[in-house]
Amino acid sequence: MKNYIEKIKEVHPFIEEHHQADDVNGHQIDIVMHESEDLFYDYDYFINGEHQDGGRMLTKESQNVVDKILSIYRKIDNE
Repeated sequence: MKNYIEKIKEVHPFIEEHHQADDVNGHQIDIVMHESEDLFYDYDYFINGEHQDGGRMLTKESQNVVDKILSIYRKIDNE
């Protein structure tokens, strides 16, 4: 896995959580949660170090954000 953390911190200097998935259809996906509240996670993700717009998810578990992004990206890349 490549380390894109410095590039990611240029976009989000403060990261609450960072999840890294390698080999998602040949790509590395880094998912960062940069703000959280009791019921929300604000997140962005990076494909091979390139920033993708994230969003805000209503959930109590950060793993739900990770699962959603990986699921969507696998579907898109396989089409």
